[in-house]
Amino acid sequence: MTQGMKMKGGKMMTMKDGQSMAMEKDMTMSNGNKVMMDGTVMMKNGKKMKMKNGMMMDVDGMMMDHNGMIMK
Repeated sequence: MTQGMKMKGGKMMTMKDGQSMAMEKDMTMSNGNKVMMDGTVMMKNGKKMKMKNGMMMDVDGMMMDHNGMIMK
């Protein structure tokens, strides 16, 4: 994944073009999912979840586990 968010060491990081930096603000993905700075994800359907270490979300809102496998 080249662009998106990742929970790393208990902190949310943004990734862009191979560079990662600390997330500075809550972000809304193109599918309507919102990722908060503490790793909470508010899905557009109203469900809420907390990202665990190694989990990633791309800018389209696709969630992946620490192995890069797409989560449903």
